[in-house]
Amino acid sequence: MCKILLLLLFWGGVLGQQAPVRDRAKVKIVVVDSFGSPIKQDVRVHVKNETISRELLLQTRGFVELPFGTYTIQCTATSYRSAVRTITFQRAEEQAVFALAVRTPEQLIGEGPLPAWKVRGKIELMTYSPPVLVRLVGLFSEVSQEAEVDRTGAFSFVVSDQGKYLLLALEGGVVAYERELTVDVTVPDEIELGVLPIRPANRK
Repeated sequence: MCKILLLLLFWGGVLGQQAPVRDRAKVKIVVVDSFGSPIKQDVRVHVKNETISRELLLQTRGFVELPFGTYTIQCTATSYRSAVRTITFQRAEEQAVFALAVRTPEQLIGEGPLPAWKVRGKIELMTYSPPVLVRLVGLFSEVSQEAEVDRTGAFSFVVSDQGKYLLLALEGGVVAYERELTVDVTVPDEIELGVLPIRPANRK
């Protein structure tokens, strides 16, 4: 009888020791520039929501532990434009990547006006169905633009941030052409891509 009682107490203790519930996320924050290169200087990261406000300094990467939830995160560094995003963390380990656009020399002197590069090109396709869409997305930044080509196949974008981009031409949702594009102060304000040869999705 005594053995049975001890056994019941043992199993009761084991069952009562529940694994601790982890309701916090270990967040790895990675900050690069809009060309994908590490930022080798202090980056100030401000994390906040309705109940929490934290600030930390990091170089390229760092960690912060946060309760599960939705946060607004802003990253700032000298010579770069700040980046801000709202992110929800609900796993034990999370990662958030930010790309800061390199500011031009004009911007560094008294926060000058944003530069503007005009990207123009033409699709080598005079008749097509469905329409061709051209998309310009940042390889590292959150930039994303989309334009439908006109009847002649022409398209254009206005880009205000330096960085690396991917130009995609899609016909019926299928990628028919792609090209990497670098935009910085060394390229002219008018970026002429010329005629982009694509193979229509409905042709073999």
